[in-house]
Amino acid sequence: MESQYLTPSEVATALRVTPEAVQAWCRSGKLSAIRAGKRWRITQSAIDAFTRKEMEQAVEPQQGLAAFAS
Repeated sequence: MESQYLTPSEVATALRVTPEAVQAWCRSGKLSAIRAGKRWRITQSAIDAFTRKEMEQAVEPQQGLAAFAS
């Protein structure tokens, strides 16, 4: 178990998005997080997994267009 948990505001700053976007990702399950009372807490490994998955999804459409243009 990781010892450091980040707040949605800290994650938002790192990812250059709003804290509301991070909270929405947590609510939807898109970003793995835990609830501490009414507040969300996110581990660094969850952020790493989220960004890796988002990058993979962002690359897939571009590869499809490149194949179409060939």
